[in-house]
Amino acid sequence: MFVSYFSQVPVPFDIAVERLEPVLGELGGWAHEAYRNGEKLRARIGMGKVAPMIAKTVVLETATPERGLDSLIIPVSWRATGAPMFFPMMRADLHLLRVSKDTTQIRLSGSYTVPLGSIGQIFDDALLHRIAEGTIENFVNRIAEALTTTRRE
Repeated sequence: MFVSYFSQVPVPFDIAVERLEPVLGELGGWAHEAYRNGEKLRARIGMGKVAPMIAKTVVLETATPERGLDSLIIPVSWRATGAPMFFPMMRADLHLLRVSKDTTQIRLSGSYTVPLGSIGQIFDDALLHRIAEGTIENFVNRIAEALTTTRRE
């Protein structure tokens, strides 16, 4: 299933690229947190307050970035550890794009595999796709926040 989300930040492209470098090491933790937030949503929407929160550890991998004059593209994938047949795997591209002199767009676009075949597809259509969308929205917004926050030494 395809998912995409973007945010724009009031940061020049070259500065955003510069600020992204130290953030890259934190992305794995953010993916884990975004996934946990998605799982919290699943527990709240799908099972109500009766069931305990479901959470999985997530492994995030990044490939070699491709830098253009007005773009930076980083291939990413994340997957839950253990029991892969029960959890989706996401493959996406994280884009930083120059929108104007002082604005950069952060976009994550990709797709995930729906686990459990046709039964999984039914659950995805009913609920899980919204969780996936919320997960990438959370992830992109955290990157946007990091790029707009000046780190103090």
